[in-house]
Amino acid sequence: MATRLRKNIATLGPTRANLIAKGLVYAPEYGVVAFTVPGMAAFIDRQVAD
Repeated sequence: MATRLRKNIATLGPTRANLIAKGLVYAPEYGVVAFTVPGMAAFIDRQVAD
């Protein structure tokens, strides 16, 4: 995710924590996040312009 956003991995920690607190993502295992909303990853892929 950090690479795709062109951000330093350390700067994304607070953002990750906020998304978890809001219930939008969860951490099923170390280093991995998953969306709680079915189809959210596909929706975001359609919105992000590379």
